[in-house]
Parts: sequence; structure tokens; C-alpha cells
Amino acid sequence: MKAQEPVYVHFTEGNGLPDKEFYNLFEDNKGFIWLCADKGLFRYDGKKYKNYSNKDQRGLSVFNAQEDHLGRIWCNNISGQFFYTQKNTLHLFTDLSNELKGQLADFIVKKDYLWVFTIYKIYKINLKTKSIESVKSFIQRPIGSPYKLDNKIYFGNIDSIFSITTKNKFKAVLPVSLPYNDVNNKKITSDKLRIFKVDSL
Repeated sequence: MKAQEPVYVHFTEGNGLPDKEFYNLFEDNKGFIWLCADKGLFRYDGKKYKNYSNKDQRGLSVFNAQEDHLGRIWCNNISGQFFYTQKNTLHLFTDLSNELKGQLADFIVKKDYLWVFTIYKIYKINLKTKSIESVKSFIQRPIGSPYKLDNKIYFGNIDSIFSITTKNKFKAVLPVSLPYNDVNNKKITSDKLRIFKVDSL
């Protein structure tokens, strides 16, 4: 049996690379490559780049590209604005500049909610009403970025393992093995990590 060569894309200025500074790269379920860059959000279809922008966008740089269950691509910026793409247009979903105060927040879109993770708070925002349904504060700041695993959202902190219930209460859970690395890209073991699990999303 003959081994197959891996498929890869080589991005260069020769094929029209639209920027020199990129923050993250994401492939959606249709095979398009999305690039969060200093000059904005770009989609690459294998031949050309398409730029997505919004007239109310403050600053061009965007971060944290991800896809929701409806196939929309989301991103955010340092100004606290959260965007999604639909019908080849970038829409402003919400502006949390008053809440985030210049902090670039991590976020996850899951089912009916946008979950925004700041240094000491989690915001749960309804995708239909755009209202902040709850704010959960905690004392110790998270380690790393939140992520989805087995239909749950996880984020970590030092010490032990906890779960966040639908009533936003902390509940102790058994240790689990999680793909967490520290800032030096070294594995963090579960005995050194507090994991918060957001249930029933």
C-alpha cells in the first residue's frame, strides 16, 4: 500500500497573501480557510482571498475565528466587539466594550449562547435576544483558553476540578485527562489543574 502525501497550502505574497501579521487560522466545514489578521478577517478559497469588514468595526485586527452550529464564522477584537459572517457579510453581534474595557476576551459559541471568558468573569449571552443572561465571577484567573470537548466547555485554573451547573454554581467533579499546555507549551497534569466545566449548554 502506498502512503499518501498530506495536503497542505503554502501561503505566500505571490498568491496574494493579504497581510504579514496573522493571529489565527481556521478551516471551516466547507474547506474554506479563515485568517484573522492585523488588517482584518479573510477567507481563502484556494485561489483568492475575500476580506470581511463591518462599517461599525473599531480597528481592523480580529481574533479567535471559529464556526458555530449554523456554519457562521465568528471573531472578535480588542475593542470588545463580536462579529459573525452570514451571506458573505460581516455582522456586528454585540459590543461589550463597557464590560471588557480593552481586554481581548476568549469566547465560545455553543447552541443558543455566546460564552465570553475574561480574566475574572464569564458572560453568558443569549444569541437571540443579545442580552447578558448571567455573569459568573471567580477569584483565580484561568490558565489557557477555554475549549469544547465532548459537547462541554472547559477552562482551567490552579488547584482542583470543578463544574459550573446551569444555575452557575460550582460543583466538584472527578479528575479528567485534558489536552492543556502551559505558556511554555508543557503539559499540565490534572493534579495541578483546576478544570471548570460548563454543563448543559
